[in-house]
Amino acid sequence: MNIHDYILKGNYIDKNACQFIINDIKKENWTTHQYYCSESNQYYNHKEKELQVLNLKNSTNDCVEKVVLKAIKDYEKHFDCLDFCNQISNIRFNRYKENNEMKNHVDHIRDIFDGQRNGIPILSVVGILNDDYEGGDFIFNDNYKVQLSAGDILMFPSNFIYKHKVTTVLKNTRYSFVCWGY
Repeated sequence: MNIHDYILKGNYIDKNACQFIINDIKKENWTTHQYYCSESNQYYNHKEKELQVLNLKNSTNDCVEKVVLKAIKDYEKHFDCLDFCNQISNIRFNRYKENNEMKNHVDHIRDIFDGQRNGIPILSVVGILNDDYEGGDFIFNDNYKVQLSAGDILMFPSNFIYKHKVTTVLKNTRYSFVCWGY
């Protein structure tokens, strides 16, 4: 096997449900994305080119969580390793307007744990809610592009081998969500 074999995607959400989710989250108050720097033990805002994020607790979030848990079970079955992810972090919705992007990074993060929940993120889960935008490509290690459509969920290990980014959105707005299994 090579590292790309551990990157899986599947279409889990139908387009009507995706549109319903977008309509629900559009009206919410979005915040500027921040990242945590372990060296300084501080949070920083990204530059103006970065995305906006939304943490939401409502029935839409609950529905997305159920779909994510099913996708994770499928991932586990694919590799014949049952129950390696017993929990998931909160769903975070992402909004990339024109000229927004996400710089190269890895998902071995710790700030999803609040003291009540503890663990190590081992699986990254990214869901795409629309595909009527240009740009916004999901790229691993600067050269492996994953084609994504509305309703797709992408899963991959949350470690240093899977450096990834989202290229600049050139037209319209890209809506997605992310969470981590641990």
